[in-house]
Amino acid sequence: MLEETVPEIFKPFEMTTELPGTADPEQALEMDEFQRYDEAAEQGTEAYSISQGEYTESGLYVPGHVEEINPEVAEFDPEMRELSCELDTWIEQKEPMSCAVASQTMAINQLEHGAYSEQELIDLARENGWYTSNGTLPRDVGKIAESMGAEVERRRGVEPSELTLANDPTVKVLANIDSTLLHFPESDKRCKPDHCVQVLRVENTTQGEFVILNDPGHEGGRGAVYPMEVFAKAYRGDITTIRKEREV
Repeated sequence: MLEETVPEIFKPFEMTTELPGTADPEQALEMDEFQRYDEAAEQGTEAYSISQGEYTESGLYVPGHVEEINPEVAEFDPEMRELSCELDTWIEQKEPMSCAVASQTMAINQLEHGAYSEQELIDLARENGWYTSNGTLPRDVGKIAESMGAEVERRRGVEPSELTLANDPTVKVLANIDSTLLHFPESDKRCKPDHCVQVLRVENTTQGEFVILNDPGHEGGRGAVYPMEVFAKAYRGDITTIRKEREV
């Protein structure tokens, strides 16, 4: 009988199995992390849970909300990790017309891992004429972030389907919307944006497409979830994107 030999390519594997404990500890840790990630994926672990939105008898649409981000998924998924951060930085606007300042406060704190208060940025905006008792003009949305070194772009005519750019963890998207139509989407009023919100994420699911917002305009605005067809009625295509300034 011929002597059985182990092909050269399999010898390192043979040594590892025969001599447990000799593998590189860092490599073993990485393998364990990947195994946990694969197990979570195989179990169909949901990234987050949301409550359902609904209409009231008066025609008011009450949005659903992101209830919880799965920490196991967020550990490996940068988009879910950033969404968790965005939810944690939500604030309710301090003044009736300060929605654009509040939205920029959230975006700046997310990008810089900062702790700026809205009042600090209200004061800065007032000093520079970007915020008055009438609010912030569309052309001035983002100027606080620009003054702090961020890369800002104001865009018009952006289709709702293009808002998936908010899913990029490095981009913060502020959208001008009609606050009445957002809450009363069946109203026949003409869309006239008067409010600023942060778009966190757009998702396509078997139940349809929906958008997740940080809305500083009311106490239930953190991680508010709207069907895209509801949001689209309040949206006219005006957005401001904010990114960290590119390093030279």
